[in-house]
Amino acid sequence: MAKDFDLMALHRALDARRRALGLSWADVGAALGVSAGTLRGLGTRGRAEGDGVLRAVAWLGRSPESFVPGWTPGAGEAPLLESVARVLRFDARALYAALEAERAEVMRVLAWLGAPAARFVRLEGR
Repeated sequence: MAKDFDLMALHRALDARRRALGLSWADVGAALGVSAGTLRGLGTRGRAEGDGVLRAVAWLGRSPESFVPGWTPGAGEAPLLESVARVLRFDARALYAALEAERAEVMRVLAWLGAPAARFVRLEGR
C-alpha cells in the first residue's frame, strides 16, 4: 500500500536549503510565490495545496516521490524543474486519463475472465 506524501520531510528539506542559502522564510516564499506562513507551517499540517508543494519540490530539485516514506528511486521518476516564467500545476486531465485507462484495463481483465466485477468484491468492517 502506498504511503502518504510526507509534508514534515518536505518542511525539513526546505528549512535545510533555506538555512544553507541564508534565506528567510519570506525570501523563500517570494521566490516560490507561496506565503511564508504556508511554508513555515508545512511540518505541522496534514494537508497542503498541491501547486505550492510542486513549486517547493522543484526549488529543492527533487521529485515528489522522494517525499513518500519508503520511496526508492526508480525508472520514470524525475526531479521537477523550476521555471521562473511559468507555474507548475498538477495536470488533472492527464491524471484522469491515466486513471481511466487503468479502470478500463481492469474491466478488460474481468471480461477476459468472463466474470462479473461483483465476484471480486468483498465486504470489510470500517
